[in-house]
This record gives sequence, structure tokens and C-alpha cells, in this order.
Amino acid sequence: MRGPSFVTMSSDEGRFQATLTNDLDEAVVVGVHAVSSSDKLTIDDAEPVRVEPGQRRTVTMRATSSGIGVWPVTLKIVNADGETIGEPESMRLRSSHVSQFIWAVIGVGTLVLVIAIVIRTRGKVRDRFGRHPGPGQPTGDQEAGDQEADSATGSAGADQTGGETPVDGAPASGAGTSGTTADDPAAGTTADD
Repeated sequence: MRGPSFVTMSSDEGRFQATLTNDLDEAVVVGVHAVSSSDKLTIDDAEPVRVEPGQRRTVTMRATSSGIGVWPVTLKIVNADGETIGEPESMRLRSSHVSQFIWAVIGVGTLVLVIAIVIRTRGKVRDRFGRHPGPGQPTGDQEAGDQEADSATGSAGADQTGGETPVDGAPASGAGTSGTTADDPAAGTTADD
């Protein structure tokens, strides 16, 4: 029999194979029995199989662990009656439960990613549509209307004060100044002279 010298299980359950070789001149029916030194490791026996003369058969064995560690394992060839045949094979089996750790890391990473996406999306929506005004605070439309009203008031004031201001005693803008009147004695001689 030839089995692996070292087996690593990435979870609490795993499988490995052993090869049976028949060097006899007749067929045999044999199985494989595994013995572990730890009560945290359980290995199911391989069911007996028929191996023809000069042939090889591969059997699969299932191991289950309830802890993390490295344990020595002895594989024995047994006949249909459970009696040991030939020399046993020694190996070591390691259980690390790596898959559980990996799934935990993936779960935490996914949760962090979802939270980051939600926070980023809420920020974009808030920047795009603006925040809701509180009680007594003007809305965006009200602020725009107030600004337009202020602009209109400023324009009207500029129109009213934009003309020339008359000087005291001087005629207002637009009044005639070159003509003379008949009542003004200093305006020259009249027709009666």
C-alpha cells in the first residue's frame, strides 16, 4: 500500500487517497483502516475492494476534524474479516480550517464595501438635490425670488437718480434759455421804442 505522506485539510472535512497493490498470484479482497492518535480526528475506513493479481486499486478515505492541529495517522491494510495484512503506512494530517477564516474575511470585506457604497451614494444625492431647509429657513426658490427682487429695486433707483440735478437758480434740463420775453426790461428794446 502507498498513501500520501502529508495531507492538509482546508476545512473541518477532507478526503485523501491510498493505493493498494496486489503482488500475489491470486486476487485479494482488502480494505484500509486508519488509526489516529487524537480524538479530534476521525477517519472513515475504506470499504474492502477486490484487487486482481499484479493490479492496483485506489481507495478514497474521508477525514473529519473538530480542531486545528497536525496529527500522525497510521494506515493498515485489512482483509474482509478486519485482520491486518502487510506493513502499515504512516502519514501526517493537518487541519487548519482555512476556509472558515476565508469566508469570514470575505463577509467582512463585503459588508464594508456595501457601507461605503451607501455613504457615497447618499452624499452624491445630497449634493445634487440640496438639503431640505429647516423650519423658518427659505427654500432655494424663495432665495432666488428675493435676489431677483433686490436686483429690480436697484435698477429702478438707478433710473430715478440717473438724470442731471438742476442747480439752484438755474433752469431745469430741457428748458429754453436763448429766447427773451417781452416782460424782461433788460432783454433789449421793444417795438414801442
